[in-house]
Amino acid sequence: LSLHRLKQITHPPTPPPTPKKLTQTKTKMSSLLPPATITTPSPPSSSISSSSSTNSSASGAPDDNSSVSSTPSTTSSSPDGTHGHGGPNATLDPYDETLLPPYSCRYCGIHDPACVARCVETRKWLCNATCPGGGGSHLVNHLVRSRSHQVQLHPESPLGDTVLECYNCASKNAFVLGFVPASSSSVVVLLCRVCVETVPALKDMDWELGSWHPLVQDRKFLPWLIKVPSDKLQLRARDISQAQINKLEELWKTEPEARFADLDRPDVVSETEMAPTLLQYEDGYHYQNILAPLVKLEADYDRQMKESLSEESISVRWEKSLTGKNVATFSFGGRHSAEQTRIMVGDELRLKLGEGAKYLHGRSWEGVG
Repeated sequence: LSLHRLKQITHPPTPPPTPKKLTQTKTKMSSLLPPATITTPSPPSSSISSSSSTNSSASGAPDDNSSVSSTPSTTSSSPDGTHGHGGPNATLDPYDETLLPPYSCRYCGIHDPACVARCVETRKWLCNATCPGGGGSHLVNHLVRSRSHQVQLHPESPLGDTVLECYNCASKNAFVLGFVPASSSSVVVLLCRVCVETVPALKDMDWELGSWHPLVQDRKFLPWLIKVPSDKLQLRARDISQAQINKLEELWKTEPEARFADLDRPDVVSETEMAPTLLQYEDGYHYQNILAPLVKLEADYDRQMKESLSEESISVRWEKSLTGKNVATFSFGGRHSAEQTRIMVGDELRLKLGEGAKYLHGRSWEGVG
């Protein structure tokens, strides 16, 4: 009996196995129970940013279980006209003029409102940056090449969308305008050179006429009127040469809305260098081969200039002369005034009736006189 009890104590009986049905039931019940959730108030965004940065700096990598919500960053344009990282114009290509704003420089693509101005006659925006080779600013170069003289500032410029004009006679020729400071106040007045020299009544005003200075100096506008683009803007601008500027100006005479990319078109013929004239020639053929292309080039230029002097939607008044001829009376306005076009007595003019003539009379009409 003692030996049997000793065996029971040494080898205790094994517990009965757990029923399989009970285990499966517990598993099913645990799968049906919802996961435990703990709701905590969300901390402010500043604390989220500081804690996430602390965790990343302490551990060297973000936690896999932590979730960080990122908000879009807002950018603002800098004073020099560039945009910060992520802005809509941060990656503007100056060569892609379809993405540039309409007031961007037609030469280089700079679009800082304080650095650009518009030519009123041609409706083109140019900046005050210097042309390659020191040929004046882009705006002055275009005004000279297009025979224009009226300038309008940008609406977002410090002076607003003002057309530069004389305070006394309202002359809008920017090449004869200048400014004089007032004696008692810190203001300046725009006056043309003619009024300063010929109007005695201006001397009675509180203006220092002896300190008159032109608006265009060194072939560019004064920087307090139209700012010169910074070096940073000029480095990001389109790289254009003086030859390309001349070619673009020639293309604008026939296609006013042409862009810089149109210079690469196959139908745009580049200017060929003509042979220079000589003091002595070998024979008559040598003289003809050098002079004939020059005469033809001058004739084509004169014809192109005359054809470009056109005005649409004019009002014509018909009268009868003493000899019974029809006399048409009309006026040229804007950039095609008599002073600018230099129309002389005896020049030939052509009147055309547009599509309305075909609708009314079945054929087009034109008259030359």
